[in-house]
Amino acid sequence: MKKNVLLVINSELSLSGVPTVIMNIVRNLQSEYNFDLITISENVSGFYDEEFKKLGGEIYNLKLLRYKKHKILFFLRFFQIKRHLRNILIQKKYDIIHCNNGIESGVFLYLTKNKIETRISHAHGLYSFADRKNIFLKFYYKKCSKWIRKFSTALLACSHNSGVSLFDNNKFYNMLNPIDVDFFSQVTKKTHRDIKLLQIGYYCSNKNQMFSVHLLDKLIKSDVKASLYFVGFEYERGYLDKLKDEILSLGLSNFVSFLPKDVSKKDIFSFSDYLLLPSYSEGLPLVLLEAQSSNVMCLTSCVIPNECDFGLLKRIDLNDIDRWANFIVLQKKDSYSLNLEKIKKIDVRNYARRVSLIYEGLITDETQ
Repeated sequence: MKKNVLLVINSELSLSGVPTVIMNIVRNLQSEYNFDLITISENVSGFYDEEFKKLGGEIYNLKLLRYKKHKILFFLRFFQIKRHLRNILIQKKYDIIHCNNGIESGVFLYLTKNKIETRISHAHGLYSFADRKNIFLKFYYKKCSKWIRKFSTALLACSHNSGVSLFDNNKFYNMLNPIDVDFFSQVTKKTHRDIKLLQIGYYCSNKNQMFSVHLLDKLIKSDVKASLYFVGFEYERGYLDKLKDEILSLGLSNFVSFLPKDVSKKDIFSFSDYLLLPSYSEGLPLVLLEAQSSNVMCLTSCVIPNECDFGLLKRIDLNDIDRWANFIVLQKKDSYSLNLEKIKKIDVRNYARRVSLIYEGLITDETQ
């Protein structure tokens, strides 16, 4: 008899990192487990909803109080989650809860401690809570952190840094995010004359698309024939407008394109020379793994963890934009190559097998 798994994510099933990881798990393990999903989002529907439901899953959308709008009442989210979760657990008994919603995993683990036997918290980013000034928020996050440590039966992380940031000194399974290596390795490169730059990700200050625009400006002013493509959707209100204003003020409108968020990565990787990721903070970006598997050179900021490097990755300080430009102009990517043996280890099928073993309590290779 198949076990029932309740997944939790902090967004809708969008075409982005964590939802894609979730879908890779569901696609590869749906014959062994029944999956349902809790989404915490203002958006009721997501990109993968139809596919998830076709695989037999139920999606429960939770609209909760948001900190930006309710700074004092935010901690009442606990009682909202409690009410929703009670209603869900009345409908079906679950054997496993797999939380992918950061610090607030603690609430779900606490509320299911006597109801669900296997309880998993999964870190997907870098988490910092020390600078929170709101006394209610600090208390809430402190309790969540305590509940994660006390009520988890397993801790997972997409990278070493991600795990340490959420789980402190507790042991966790370090599991790199998976990609379909076979799919991306089939990308056929298209010939072109100018240099094609690409950035994929939420439009926000952290992803730092503004840096990519300034890099393009430097290349154009150096008489380098280059163009820049953006893929994503707005995460930080107003950032996309600022980005477009900057492009206009620099006279780069003819050199920048905004592609649909659901554009085929296989298609855009086929003509891309460099993937840019000048982020200020990252866990383990899937797009870097996908790009390298497609033989696209990646230029990133120095915050990117070592686990992301599969041979086609170069970290450069954000304070030295000249080095970014010189790397591109001098075509230094030609001395880099993909480590095929290493990247095959993060294939979705291998990842799904490990997740299954964790669900069954059979993996013991914990790390810090």
